[in-house]
Amino acid sequence: MFPKTVKPNKFSYPHVGLLATTQDRPNLPFNNQIEAVVGTGSENYHLLARAMMAGQLFPQWARLPNPRIQPGAELIMDARIFGLSFHLPLRIIVLIESHEKNPCCGFIYGTLLGHYLSGEERFLLIWDPESNLIRYQIQSFAQLQKKWIWPFSPLIRHLQQKFLSESCTIARDLCLAQG
Repeated sequence: MFPKTVKPNKFSYPHVGLLATTQDRPNLPFNNQIEAVVGTGSENYHLLARAMMAGQLFPQWARLPNPRIQPGAELIMDARIFGLSFHLPLRIIVLIESHEKNPCCGFIYGTLLGHYLSGEERFLLIWDPESNLIRYQIQSFAQLQKKWIWPFSPLIRHLQQKFLSESCTIARDLCLAQG
C-alpha cells in the first residue's frame, strides 16, 4: 500500500518520457531489457495487441486490476508477493502505434510518488510481415525511491526478471492457444 499522505499524481523521477524518444536508458541500478519471439502472423499480432491494451500480458501476481491503457491514465498495479499485497501507482505516458513496414503497438508507463521504484517501463509488440515473426520487447530503467528498500534489491531484481519472463510466456501461450 502506498502512504496515505502521498497522492499518486506526480511522477517519481526526472526522465519522464525518455523511453519514448530513445533506446538509451539512464545508468540506474535497475535496467532491464528483454526481446523474445512470441508468435507468428497478423492474426496473432492483433490478438496480442488487444491483450496488451487490456493489461492481459501481465502475470497474475503483478496485475492491473482495472487497466485503462490510454495516455495520462493513472493505474494501480496490484503486486502480490509472499502473501503481501503492494499497490504501486503508475501513469501511462504514451501509446505506441505504427502501421508502417513493421507494424508495432505498445505503451510506456512511469512510476508515480508512492511506488517503491522510480522509473519507466515500455511494452512493445512488433510484427515483421516479411519474416511473419512477432517480437515482444520490454525495456525499463528504475532506481529505488527509499533507502530502507536497498536490502531488498536482490529480491526486486529477481521479481523484475520473473515478470519479464512470465509476460513473454503469457504472450507465447496466447498465440499457441489461437492455433
